[in-house]
Amino acid sequence: MKVLLTASLAAALMMSAPAFAAPKKSKTPPAPPPVEAPAPQPAGPTGAEALAKALGAYAAFQSDVTTLRESPRPKSAAEVEKSLDTVASHNASALARGWIAYGASVAAQSPKFVEEMKKVAAAHGQAKAVTWFSTIPYYAKSLQGGDEATRYVLAAAAADADRIDSVGDKYKSQAMDLAKAAWAKQRSPLEAGRARYKRLNQLATTEPRALPPELSARLVSAPVSSIDPSGLGGRLFWETSIPAVPAPDAPAATFTPEVQWNTNPEYATAIDSMLSLAALKAIGAIDTMSGADVDKVLDNKATSNCFASAAQTFAQCASAAASASENLACLGQEALKQRAMCVRSVVGKSASVAQN
Repeated sequence: MKVLLTASLAAALMMSAPAFAAPKKSKTPPAPPPVEAPAPQPAGPTGAEALAKALGAYAAFQSDVTTLRESPRPKSAAEVEKSLDTVASHNASALARGWIAYGASVAAQSPKFVEEMKKVAAAHGQAKAVTWFSTIPYYAKSLQGGDEATRYVLAAAAADADRIDSVGDKYKSQAMDLAKAAWAKQRSPLEAGRARYKRLNQLATTEPRALPPELSARLVSAPVSSIDPSGLGGRLFWETSIPAVPAPDAPAATFTPEVQWNTNPEYATAIDSMLSLAALKAIGAIDTMSGADVDKVLDNKATSNCFASAAQTFAQCASAAASASENLACLGQEALKQRAMCVRSVVGKSASVAQN
């Protein structure tokens, strides 16, 4: 009887209890907890800015070459140290990219080369042309007009190297002349050499100077049938761009435009980089590229290694120098003539003299 009552009571309670519907699942997922938005990152440099920065580094070096050429014979060890600092302040990597950028600007003056690069972009599309010129190092040089553009670069390399070389000879000559002067032959302590080495290496990290607007206008590539001596890539370009009165003891640079130059195979990749960048300039791609992408084309391992080695050898030479006259010898040979060698490195042995 109790069992029946309990069952009846349970049934009654179930019938009288209010009905609760099962909760429905929401179709919209819940929003995550609020988070603080990351700060916007500044945009990197553009391709045009990267190219201008590289050109500025090379132009600044050439400007200092002019300053050193003009400078009178030093009269104290402090003046020698100042000249050492002038050359040491040029970052090797920036200088290497600057030389590649300058070579590219010179190469982009070849009418035949520019015409062929534009044909590639017209036939295959701008995007493909940019990809090919950016990632296939030898492609631009292999096309028609590549030989002419290469000749423009080699002539400019010979001219610029001669210019730097002549100033190096000036300081080597001064080192020998001043070796007899009391102040120049005075021996300095080892600590001075160590401090000099540290100072020169610190100066080597200096950011390159900005390209002056008046010089920037002269570095614009425009097709020319031949390189004018005072024009971009010419033997007098830096003299007319950075006006100066030659010092009496600075020998004039030698240059023979009639010589048919050949490429040095050990540094052929530097020519590849220059012509790849020149091709990108020819099709108007630099302004649409990122600075990082332009820097990839500017970075040439062989050229970078040469300038880095020259900078390190210079610092080591100056640290071991025991007198001001020995420091002058380091300035002439390691700081200037070694860098001239890096510029000239793309030039192989000359062939026959070109007939007009």
